[in-house]
Amino acid sequence: MEISKEALKAEYADKDSEVLTHGYKYFFTASKIYQNLGAGSSDAIYPILTLLGISAELFLKAFDVTIDEKYEGSSMISKSVEPNKRIHDLEKLSIRYSVKDQYLFDYLASSYETDTGRDLKKDLSDYKSVFVESRYIFQYDKGKYLGDIDIIFHLVKSLYDSIHSLYQE
Repeated sequence: MEISKEALKAEYADKDSEVLTHGYKYFFTASKIYQNLGAGSSDAIYPILTLLGISAELFLKAFDVTIDEKYEGSSMISKSVEPNKRIHDLEKLSIRYSVKDQYLFDYLASSYETDTGRDLKKDLSDYKSVFVESRYIFQYDKGKYLGDIDIIFHLVKSLYDSIHSLYQE
């Protein structure tokens, strides 16, 4: 059963977007650097991949958060937003999505295939550790992901574009 964009929009309209907004800031920063990459600019690739990896992770965590608000009388004195999964693995986060919110995952997968011609589930599996491995590149294969920067960039871009398109008229 396919769910409409309107139903998804209604489902997520009242969700706290703080995590999503924070993740988008990482993507926006990575995007600015990515757009200015010149030939032989491999020095910037791992910082970009780190930003893209955390951005993808925050995107996947944004729709499953616990919000704790503390009040004194009718005034809020503090608010904390905590993602419910404390993992960095994009594949595991996507599996949780596909079970917890299949309609949203199906929408994202369909949008991704339309945007890129690629399979979202496979790419999230292939790049499941990009944040950790690019952040700690000195512990991992230094050549890993160098040839995949375009795929990873467009993966994250598609996620954010898909949600943004829900709210466009």
